[in-house]
This record gives sequence, C-alpha cells and structure tokens, in this order.
Amino acid sequence: MPTSLATATLTARVERGDLAALPVGELLQAVVVKVEGGAATLLVQGREFVIRPSEQMQPGTVWLLRRPLGESGQQVEYLASSAPSSFPGPPGHAARPITSTNRAETSPVAPQLSGNTLPLPPALTAMVSTHSARPQLVEVQEQVSPQTYRITWFGQTILARSEQPLLPQHQHLVQFELRPDGLWLLRPAETAQSPRLLAAALLSQLPPADLAPALADLHQTLMGRTLAASFPTVLEGAAAEHVGPSADTTLRLLRDVQAALESFWPSELRPLTAQQLRQLVENGGLLYEAHLSSALSASPPPTDPRSASLGAAGDAPGPPIQALAPNLEHAAARHPLVSNDLKGSLLRLIQSPSGGGEPTLQAAVLPALQSIVSLQAANILAGHQGTSYWLQVPFPDGSAWRTLYMAVQPEYPFSVEDPAPRNKSSFSSTMQRFHILIHAPLDTLGNAWIDITLHGDRLHAVLYFEREVALQQALALQGELHQMLQDSDFTQIGIEFRSAADLPARHRQHAEAMRQVRPPSLHLVDWEV
Repeated sequence: MPTSLATATLTARVERGDLAALPVGELLQAVVVKVEGGAATLLVQGREFVIRPSEQMQPGTVWLLRRPLGESGQQVEYLASSAPSSFPGPPGHAARPITSTNRAETSPVAPQLSGNTLPLPPALTAMVSTHSARPQLVEVQEQVSPQTYRITWFGQTILARSEQPLLPQHQHLVQFELRPDGLWLLRPAETAQSPRLLAAALLSQLPPADLAPALADLHQTLMGRTLAASFPTVLEGAAAEHVGPSADTTLRLLRDVQAALESFWPSELRPLTAQQLRQLVENGGLLYEAHLSSALSASPPPTDPRSASLGAAGDAPGPPIQALAPNLEHAAARHPLVSNDLKGSLLRLIQSPSGGGEPTLQAAVLPALQSIVSLQAANILAGHQGTSYWLQVPFPDGSAWRTLYMAVQPEYPFSVEDPAPRNKSSFSSTMQRFHILIHAPLDTLGNAWIDITLHGDRLHAVLYFEREVALQQALALQGELHQMLQDSDFTQIGIEFRSAADLPARHRQHAEAMRQVRPPSLHLVDWEV
C-alpha cells in the first residue's frame, strides 16, 4: 500500500540502478554505503542505487526512500528530519525508534550502522535462513564501518557484520547467522571437509573455465594493443617523470605477468611443445598456493595439480583468490617458484593500486584468474576422491585459440581418506601408467576425443571424430602420425581411428563434465556437508 511522506521530503535523481524493481509508493529503508563526489550509493532491498542528493549524506546512515506515484522518471523521494517515529526492523523484531535532539536539522535522524539493526529485506532473510546450515562463499566489496561490510552473495548485495576482519575485494567462506541486529558472518570450524567445502563453493559460483581464449586476450592486452590505448605512459616508460614511482611498479608487474605467461605461451599460433606443456602445469597458476607453501617451508615443489591448496577454509580471497596472508606472500614473492607463477603475478598486478583501478587490465586479468581458480577447485576435489586431475591446454583452431580439455589419471592406488598415492615412491617416472582423455571441440574439425593409455615408452591411443571428413583426413595422416610418435622415443605404438558413434558413454559424460568444470565428485560434497 502506498505510504505518504511528511512534507519535509527531498527528491533526487537516480543516476544508476533499476528503479523499476522497487514498489511504487512504499516507504523503504535505504542504507548509505558510500558517498563520493556528491553522489551517494544506497542499498535498498538488496539492490544498489546511486543518487545525487541535495543534502549531504554520511556512510552508515539509514534513510527512508520512496519511488513516487505517477510518472516520476528517474526521481525518488527521500525522508529527512520529519521522518516517522519508527520504521520496521528485520521481520520478527520490534520497530526501532528514530529520535533527534534537534528538530530543525535537515540531515536524516539515522544512527550509525555499527550499533543498530541492519536492514535485511524479507526475501533475503528467507534466502539466508535457507542457506544458513552450510558454509557460503561471499565476496566482500568494502568495509562500511567497524565490523560492518558490504558483501555480494549469489548476485545479491547485503550489509552484514563480522567480528573477524574481512579483506575487501576478496572472497571468504563463512557461516551465516541471523541475529536480532542483522546478519552476522562467522568463520566455519576448520575440519577435514574444509578444503572440499571451499572448492565446492567456488565451483558453484564461478563461471566454467575456458582458459585458452582468456589467456589469448590477456596476451594481447599485455602486448600493448588494448593496454596502450588506455595506459600509454606506463608502456612507453615515460610516466616516471610525471606520476612518480607507481608507474615503474606497474610496468614491473606487467612485465612479471608477461614473463610468466610467455614461459609456456607460443610465440605463434601453433600447438604447445612438451616443454611448454610442462611449464603450463608448473607455472600456469594451478600450483600457486602450493608453491607459496613450498617457498616458505623450503620443501620440494609439488608436481601434481591435485596437491594444490586454496588456503584456509575461512579465508578464500578472490576472485582472484589469494590463499595466504599478504605478509606471508610478500615474504615468498621473490622465490623463483612464486615470482614465475602466472596466478601470483596476476594477483600482484590486479591488487596493486594502479593495476586494480584500470578497467582494461581487470577485463583481461579476471577471466584468466577465474579459469585458473575454477580448475584448482576441481582438482582439489579430485585429490580428495582419487580421481583424474583436469588440465586445459590452449590449441590453435584456424586463426583462434581453443581450449583442449584433458583428464589425467595416474594408475597407482589411491585412498579416499588419504589422497596421496600409497606406493608412489615405488614407481619410476618412466614406468608410471597413465590414462588420459582429451576432448577437442574445434571449429575446423568438429568435436574430437582421444583416449590414451601411456605406460613408460608404450602408447596406445584411440581417436574419435564427430565428422566423417575429419575421420578420413586423420586416416590419411596415420602413417605420418605414427612416424612422429616413433621419433618421440616411444617403442610400442598403437593408434586407432573411429567414429564418434563408437565413443563410450562414460567418456562423453566425462568430457562434458570437464567443459562445465563440474567434477562427478562435486555432488558428494553437497551430501556430506
């Protein structure tokens, strides 16, 4: 029902926000989360609106706002000192009085958030209650006031409190708790399930990884075509005279990212060599947190992506994600394992004052980071379940880069309770047996799948092609491919070419799971929580 406002109301134009989503004529709570350059960012029913008020607003204050009746364009009314004596708090709790010692003042009578109820719309209250039994992944946008943060969760913007400090622009795994004064974020208890919970939470919110086009766009940006248009002085090296040492820092960070990427990225549109593929696994970001731990503990570097870690269960910054505390990362940053890692160099760039504020850089960096993190999460689940780990490999397809999806399963015994191989030390690197499934969704050849068994210097491969013309082309090159493999020191080689109609259903399902980055073990985590 429309609510009438007192005469001491003000109007303001909405500069950003979906005003049509608000009910017409209803009095709504609006929390000021930011004031910058005369514009105020308000949080209303979980949505953000930017208005330009005629009266100064203070962050952390609560106003009453209404979308006027009739054709008001992008105008809203907001209530100043003549507000009603109370307005509703969260459902089920008493109304909170609004008082003032000076009735002549024109600023709103609204206490700071840190000591009062945080408005939470009924729909969000119900949604939070439904998910309060399980840890949730939230992204902290900024700290509004002491212990009060603006967060996003499943596309919703919420104000919440936390007794534990939370890093803005980072993700955290938290437990929801609804209290009379609003939503509180608690750190989940650390258990053996924590890494899997974090990985599952990430996979439920991150878009599916597609590494090749993300890296191709990043490489183009770093080469200067897009970046030079918006950041020319840094690339030309002339900024130091004008903007101080920050330009030198940004240039160094850009070069670090470029060096890490080009350690495996081909200089032309061609398949990765064996050495580049090795560098992709070791320096492409999948092992970044493990590299940090290794650098700090002086332990041998890891080689299996399933040994990667996303850090403590209650502190999972991202995307991008940074698993260790900043001081620990800084201490290890000069270690070669860390300084040469793509994910680490991307994090240092995007978290720098200049890099983090550059839209062109963010547009290039974030998709690459999200793809890396998504693969890390999938491989953490693989490590706990003893299943194959997943890689995404850039592959040329005409004039563009496409992602090859690869599942690698070392065939020595694993235990679900202990993800480390029981007898790994008893296998030499030349005698390990691997099962590898590759899915290549290419424009030039159509879908192709390769089922490989590799045992030391013996290789057997079955290639499946969706298109008949691609199958015939492969058959024509059979002798050339066989000779190439012999030149690669394989002593026993078996190759078969088949139609995709013969592809086992389990391989097709596994390939689709790789494309969606949804491991078969993901649903097990949901049931176990």
